[in-house]
Order: sequence, then C-alpha cells, then structure tokens
Amino acid sequence: MPNSASCSYPGINTIRACRFPFSRGVLPSAFTIYCLPFDNLDPTGPLRLTYNGSDITFQDCAIASASIRKQYDGKWPIWSVTGLDRRWKWGLKRISGNWNQRYSDGVTITPNSRKTPGELATLILQQLGEGSFDVSRMPQNVYPRAIWDNVRCDLALDALCEYVACEVVLNWQTNAVEIWPSGVGASTPTGAGEVLPKYRFTPRSGVPSSAQVVCGPSLYQFR
Repeated sequence: MPNSASCSYPGINTIRACRFPFSRGVLPSAFTIYCLPFDNLDPTGPLRLTYNGSDITFQDCAIASASIRKQYDGKWPIWSVTGLDRRWKWGLKRISGNWNQRYSDGVTITPNSRKTPGELATLILQQLGEGSFDVSRMPQNVYPRAIWDNVRCDLALDALCEYVACEVVLNWQTNAVEIWPSGVGASTPTGAGEVLPKYRFTPRSGVPSSAQVVCGPSLYQFR
C-alpha cells in the first residue's frame, strides 16, 4: 500500500506540495506550500500535516510571503506560499531585569538577584506567553549574569542557552517548549533523501507599522 501524505492550511484548497524543514532554536522554522493562485489567504492559522494516519498540527503559524512560480511550460502558474511556525511571535516580546548581580568582590551574588538558568528561562518563556514548557534539564550550578534592558525575548533566551550550552526545542508532538543540553538526542540522519541543505532562508513575517527607539540610562559627570 503506498504512503499517504497531505497538508492543510486555512484558506488553501488546491495544495500541490509542501516542504517543511523543522529545526530547533529560537528562530521560527519556515514551511513552503505550493498551490494554485487564489484570493483571501488567512495571515495566521494552524498548519496540519498527515502521513500514514499520523497527524501533526502546528498552531499559530503566520504567512510570511507568497510569490508566483511559472511552470516549465509557462501555462499553469504555481503559488509558492512561505509561512513560519509560532516562534515568529517570540521576536515581538521584550523583557527587562537585572539578575545575578555581584558584590564588589565580583564573586558573591546578591540574594535578591540570584537566579539559576532554569529560573531565568522561565521568566522569559512566561513573558512570551508560553503555558507549557520544560527547563528541568538546564544546569543548576551556574548563575549567569543577565542584564535585560527592554531586550527581545528570543534574543535573551538564545544568549542564555548559548551561555549554558543548551538548545531550545519546540516539541512537535506535545506543542511544548523544551530546553535540552547540546549534544543530547538522536544522531543526525545521513541516509539518502534525509540530508538537508546547509543553508535556509527565513523571510520576515511582516513589516512593522511603526518603529520604537528605546534608550539606555544617561550618564553625567560633574567636576
């Protein structure tokens, strides 16, 4: 019996193919749907993938771009629609805080600012509005300095994970965010048809209607 595969996205009814290289990290993974041109494309919605009876749904995806691609015969154009998983929203949130401050000796941490990597990651994920996440695998015996002055949450989380050698994983089975130590998990597939390109283009999810400038503290010197 041949394998059965399909995908669906709100508003798209004539899907010819779909490609979705799913990756870990704070940046969203990009999927591409090839379909016939049509009107009224939903800007956000769930992407549903089905393969041999197994169903995977990625909630809160966003359309990033769409372009017309002509067939080799030039008669039947194909619409290439690129979307992002829900991590596209992470770049829209910001966070502030000053954690793991040291006394003048440069070693002792002030009690009120003491936070483990898991506690810092929890603050960021809560600010992102994530209701289901697991940070229990992060190291507990280090206290990285964190100075967040209205910084983007995705960049703060990426810097924190880089400091403690961890990686952010969006679990496609549970739809939960997990943070794992680097080097843990299955090895990279190397079979025919499993190796993906070493580069990936992630388009912008939208153009902002306004720009905000946030300045740091002002320093003054008196004589």
